[in-house]
Amino acid sequence: MKFLNRQTRAQVFKLSPFADNFIAQMQQSFASELDVNNKAESALLSKYYDHQKPSCHQAMIIEGHAVMAFIAANRETYFTDLPLPVFFSKLETEQLFFIDFLDTSMSDFPFENFRKRNTLKKMLGGSLAVDAFSLNAIDVVKVLELFYFSRRYERSAITMIADGRVPVALRLCRDGNFHINYLAEYESKVRDAAVDAGFIVGDIDLCWNYKVE
Repeated sequence: MKFLNRQTRAQVFKLSPFADNFIAQMQQSFASELDVNNKAESALLSKYYDHQKPSCHQAMIIEGHAVMAFIAANRETYFTDLPLPVFFSKLETEQLFFIDFLDTSMSDFPFENFRKRNTLKKMLGGSLAVDAFSLNAIDVVKVLELFYFSRRYERSAITMIADGRVPVALRLCRDGNFHINYLAEYESKVRDAAVDAGFIVGDIDLCWNYKVE
């Protein structure tokens, strides 16, 4: 079952104008809170912050944001019914990338258990020493499920970049919801696609009321 395409971070930035800009925007935001004169924080900047400016494409301002939640009776039905492929279809997604906004590999991810870790390792051809990967949107849920219930709480567990007619970034939070970012001009299209697919759409307050447990 090999349906994932291994990518380097540089390849993702080259292939996706939206990823090139979104990752840079995220790194700029987090880097602004670190002190270059502090030895420990300076080391973090050098180790993880590889992409604070777009490298391959014209700069764009990504200002649109919202939170999407999906309601299910339990974990099993959540992953059976999660309508992300429908959402991506409505946005005419052409490329879907899994990537951390910081410079880490999949081997660094704190999976919930060894089963999930080994499942992704098998999907990637036997090694987690990979920066990112791409896949068809129709297969997203069977891979995304592996990143749930991790031990990464201080920031988004993983980022998905859906590039196509209406590009969007989805960051999986500790509550199992999706914090989404998009170009402001696509506000109505993104929100309509989410609602039509079956998501509840709102702001950060959704994470107080809806959790995947």
